Amino acid sequence: MPENVKMLETVSEEKLVDLYSRCKGLICTAVYEDFGMTPLEAMARGKPVMAVDEGGFTETVVNGETGLLVEANRDELAGTVEAVCASLRANPDRYKAKCMKRANEFDVSIFLKRIHRFIPEYDNKQG
Repeated sequence: MPENVKMLETVSEEKLVDLYSRCKGLICTAVYEDFGMTPLEAMARGKPVMAVDEGGFTETVVNGETGLLVEANRDELAGTVEAVCASLRANPDRYKAKCMKRANEFDVSIFLKRIHRFIPEYDNKQG
């Protein structure tokens, strides 16, 4: 494994924020992830996400804007990581604004507003 790659187990919230702040991006390889928080945590720090094009990742990652979604195979993922790294070398802030904006769309206050809008509509349809 390259020297700049570290496998970590459980980390504190403080350490997690620090890691997201210092990383180049996030790689998500879980094939059956219902709704992972990790992409949103990374995007909240302006970091792009490279994830398999399945499950919850398709709900959070906007392909080409906040990162890239790829088929679940090693070669395609490796090529995607290399492409994103090259793009970040050319423009370190390429994904930052869109990532932060997308993460904000999942903020609890925004979620609650959407739910409250939906409930009256649902009640009217049922009544």
